[in-house]
Amino acid sequence: MLRSTIVSLLLIFLSGSPTSGWSDAGHGILGALVAQQLTEEECQQLSELLAAHPRFDEDFHSQEGSSATGLLVQQAALWVSHLPDDSPWSRPNWSYQAACTLKIGQIQNLPDPSLPLPNDAGMDSRDLQLVQAIRLTHQSYHQSQDNPSRAIALCWLLHLVAEAHQPCHAGSLYVENLFPEGDSFGREIRINGGDNLHTFWESVLGSSGQDIDFHEKAARIQGVKRLFDVVRDPQVMLHRTRTAARAVVYSSAILHEVRKAAKSGSESLPEIELTGGYQIQAERAAEYALLQASASVVSLLRKSQRIFELEQTARRLETGLRRRGFGDFEQPDESAPGREATTRVKLAKVRAEIADERVSKIAPILEQLRALRQLQRQIDQGKLRADSESRQKVQDAIGALLILAKSLRSQDMQQR
Repeated sequence: MLRSTIVSLLLIFLSGSPTSGWSDAGHGILGALVAQQLTEEECQQLSELLAAHPRFDEDFHSQEGSSATGLLVQQAALWVSHLPDDSPWSRPNWSYQAACTLKIGQIQNLPDPSLPLPNDAGMDSRDLQLVQAIRLTHQSYHQSQDNPSRAIALCWLLHLVAEAHQPCHAGSLYVENLFPEGDSFGREIRINGGDNLHTFWESVLGSSGQDIDFHEKAARIQGVKRLFDVVRDPQVMLHRTRTAARAVVYSSAILHEVRKAAKSGSESLPEIELTGGYQIQAERAAEYALLQASASVVSLLRKSQRIFELEQTARRLETGLRRRGFGDFEQPDESAPGREATTRVKLAKVRAEIADERVSKIAPILEQLRALRQLQRQIDQGKLRADSESRQKVQDAIGALLILAKSLRSQDMQQR
C-alpha cells in the first residue's frame, strides 16, 4: 500500500507535471462560479482578506467597479496554478490523491485514500495529499488569526476543491501486467495528437493562455439547472469524482484497448483515438464537476464558520472560569455565586448549540442512508426491477454516504 502510494506520487515529479489539474480555464471558471454564488457582502469580505495577501501587489490586479470583487475571487482561484516551482508556497503533492479509480485483474497493495490529517500538519507541510490538504487549508482559513495566512489558505482552498473534482487527480487506473502501479493519473494512456488522457482532461474546457470570458462561461454553466448534493467532506468529494471518472474518463473504448494490451502481455498501449462524442461528454462532465466544486467551496467558506465561532465562545467562557479558579465546569450550576453561575449557564447553552449543529449535519445523511438501503433490499428481493448500472449507482451512493457519516463522526470525536 505504502509502496504504491510513493510510486504514484513520485511519477508526478518524473513527468514534470504542474501543480494545477485544470488549466487556467477550469480554475478561472471555478472562481467565477464561486463569486456568482456568494453575496455581494461575502465577496467584499473576501476581497478585503485578499488585500492582506503577501503577494497582492505583485500577483493581483485591482479594478474599479461592481465586478472588481468578483474578479479578485477569480484571481485567487488562479493564484496557485501560477506559482513557480521555487515559490515558498509551492506544494505539488497537495493537488493529487493516490487512490484506485478502477482496478482490472489482481492488484496487490492498492493505496489507501482515507488518510487522516497529521496532528503536526501545517501550511508548510509538503508531503500531504489532496484530502489532507483540503482539511488543512479549510482549517487554516477559518482558524488562523493572521490575515496574510488566511488569504493564502483561501487561494489554496479554492484551488484544491477544484482539483478534488478533476477526475485525473482523484486516482489512477490499476491493471494487472500493464499498470500494476497505476496509470500515473492517466498519463500512461496516450491519445491522438501526441497527448495523454491526463493532459486532455486538464484542458478540456480550454487551454491556459486562451482568451476566455470566465464570468460568461460560469453564468452559462450555472444557468443549466442540475440537481446534486453539496459535499463538504473532501474524502466524499474524491469518492464521487472517482465514480464519475469510471463513467466518463475510462470509456468502454479505452478499457477495450487496455484489456487487449494487458491480455497480450504488452508493456504499453497504442495511441487511442478519442471520438467527438467522447470530447463532448467530457466537456459536459467537466462543467458539471466545476459546478459541484463551486457549491462545495461556498459551503465550506460559509457554514463551518458557525461551529468555529461557537467553539471560540466556549473556549473564552472556559478560560474565564479557569482564571477565576473554577476548574470543574462540566455542568451548569445555577446555585453558584452570581457571575460564575451566569457563565456556567452560558457555556452549557453554547455547548448544546454546538451539539445541535453537529447533529444537524449527520442526521440527513443517516436518513438518506436508510432510504437507500431499503431501496437496495427491495432490488435484491426482486420487488423492484433494476439493471446493473442502476444497482451500481445505488451501491456507489451508499458507499459515499457511509464514508461521509464515518468522517463526520470521526471529526466530532476529535473535536470533543
